[in-house]
Amino acid sequence: MQAAPQNRPEEYDLVCPITLRVFRDPVTAADGHTYERQAIVRWIKEHGTSPLTRQPLNIDDLMPDYDVKDIIDRRPSLTASIDVHDESMANRNQRITPVNNKVLITKRNTCHVLHEGLCCRRRCCILIMILSAIVLLACALTAGLFMKKFPVYITSKHSSEFTTISPFYCRVACVQGNFYYEAAIVNVTTSGNYQFSSNSHIDTYGYIYINSFDPSNPYRNLLTENNDSGAKKQFKLKVHLQSGTKYVLVATTNSPNVTGSFSIIASGPTSVSFPLTTTLSSTTRKTTTTKKTTTRKTKATKQTSENSIY
Repeated sequence: MQAAPQNRPEEYDLVCPITLRVFRDPVTAADGHTYERQAIVRWIKEHGTSPLTRQPLNIDDLMPDYDVKDIIDRRPSLTASIDVHDESMANRNQRITPVNNKVLITKRNTCHVLHEGLCCRRRCCILIMILSAIVLLACALTAGLFMKKFPVYITSKHSSEFTTISPFYCRVACVQGNFYYEAAIVNVTTSGNYQFSSNSHIDTYGYIYINSFDPSNPYRNLLTENNDSGAKKQFKLKVHLQSGTKYVLVATTNSPNVTGSFSIIASGPTSVSFPLTTTLSSTTRKTTTTKKTTTRKTKATKQTSENSIY
């Protein structure tokens, strides 16, 4: 009587339910199922339970499955196979129902979901980077337009005083009388629009000359002038100045023989240095109090021709 042939395991019994690949190092867990060693060890470290029954598992309880290993070693076709394409195998794994009637997601489906999630996150990151670049560009353009519309000006201020020993001349449009004045050489390091405004309790008049200023000929080299554009009868000179060019600022009064303190505020793309320094003739400085008033006026009259050309 012939012995009954032993039942050969089906192919799906030689495939790990986690990796869906033919066993290389099969081990049996406490739940009675066989797994690929690396796969079940990783699973237990992450979850601590069986992927099929959800009962607690321990790595130390894993036992080598020599029977399955022996069957695989005797079938070279299986050892050479890595991916399992048998539809019946996939259906079998899909029919495995874990605890709580939740369908066990296969590794391929899990990888597909992870890949889709990674692609989605990557697209979101790229979109955020594009939006950030657009916002930064818009901010830069807005800042540029704001700076162009509302440029930043740097102010400088100098104070002085018209006195009876200040130099005087017959200013532009002068008919008669002497107008005390002070002049300052202006040099700018940055070309642009500048403004010179006076601040005083007296009515002031301002002039800008280019290259030089000659008190005996106030019309020569005159660039611009102003009388009452500022508040309270103060001058406000608005002029475009070029760097490397010499300018002369002349501050005087609207009426002759007027004395008093004043200050000039300059504003522009850069700070302006314009010390009010006027060269006076020695005859005026040496006027003594013992001389009569008429004598002082006679000597002061000579001052116009004796002043230096700025």
